[in-house]
Amino acid sequence: MPLPPSRPRRLTNLIRDAYGGDGQPVVLSSRSDFLKISPMYRFNQWHAIYAPPAGEFWARLEFTRRLARERDAKRFAALARGNRFDPIDVFVLRSTTNGRLVYKVFTVDFPYGHRTVRIPFDEDQFAHAYWQTVEVGPWFIAAPR
Repeated sequence: MPLPPSRPRRLTNLIRDAYGGDGQPVVLSSRSDFLKISPMYRFNQWHAIYAPPAGEFWARLEFTRRLARERDAKRFAALARGNRFDPIDVFVLRSTTNGRLVYKVFTVDFPYGHRTVRIPFDEDQFAHAYWQTVEVGPWFIAAPR
């Protein structure tokens, strides 16, 4: 089922179906459009200027970098679900032509505006023993089993 990137409501429904838990899922994604129209929670803001100090944008960003470096799929799943911030219920990452999955955010680079930070993940980190995944267009969606 192809999903054009311009259809955030359909993406929201796919995420809810994949999540299947109670309440609203915590989502790690740099795609902000569907998060603006739904009550889902962001693991981190898509831009540092929108993050409140209590949200710990920089600490969450550093944790995301650490998570992306984890090569053991079991450990990766455990860290994603059990960290000091929030359990990550769903990943929505952009697939690249070289097979990587990218999380992209913007940080403050005063006085020059902002800087784009790209954190690459590997599809191998989302082992089927721990995650159910679906690819829709350029988007890779993963939710815990």
